[in-house]
Amino acid sequence: MTVPGLERKGTADGATVVFVHGLGGSAGAWWPQAEALGRHLSVASVTLPGSAGAHPIPTMTTSALAQWLIDQLDAVSSQAVHFVAHSYGTVIVQHLAALRPERVASLALVGPFREPTDTQREALRARAAKARAEGMAEIADLTIQGGLSAQTRTSKPEVAAFVLAPVRQQEPTGYAATCEAIADTMAADLVGSSFPALVIGGDEDLTAPPAIVRSVAAQFSVPKFSILERCGHWAPLEREAEVTRALLSHILTIA
Repeated sequence: MTVPGLERKGTADGATVVFVHGLGGSAGAWWPQAEALGRHLSVASVTLPGSAGAHPIPTMTTSALAQWLIDQLDAVSSQAVHFVAHSYGTVIVQHLAALRPERVASLALVGPFREPTDTQREALRARAAKARAEGMAEIADLTIQGGLSAQTRTSKPEVAAFVLAPVRQQEPTGYAATCEAIADTMAADLVGSSFPALVIGGDEDLTAPPAIVRSVAAQFSVPKFSILERCGHWAPLEREAEVTRALLSHILTIA
């Protein structure tokens, strides 16, 4: 069955892995990991409403996006799935897990946070206004400067280009609505959760610094936790091999 917002590939049988991107991303943001896990499991990559040209839903809030994702999954399968999420995608998935824990087989959260800081809320609202007034070109450049580690910016131009292109191609109104949804987000309550959880951060991540990533991991009873060196916010691309190995180890031991 084809469902808008989900791109499916991989094996037809067994457990399903659902990849969820963050602000400025698309279904392609997890391409290396989706290809690797698709050799073993069924995978579905999400393009969220308001992202990559997809129309926003009428109410763009984190809770509404979590419910939207639940609705897509319910149309495909009633089984619990393995969620792999990046950045704002991790926030949506945390809310989904709080709303419908029976839909979650495991969580893998990369560059995660629970809710924005007050400073980040102000910056997100300013970015939303800028996107609506000026478009995406300068925002895309700022994403590269603030989102990638120093090593990635200087020695991995292909990663910078992979991040830059989809951000430049975002529809400004949808991007702005997503920024505002993030700015209004409050943390989901997952304290004490027993979901199998993998939590990964980068030591140069300015969006989700190591202390924030540790606070996410602390919600779970027995998390697998790591901070990657010389890595910014886009760990799935900056440290593609390490993230892929961690996901394979995490999910294949459960599935």
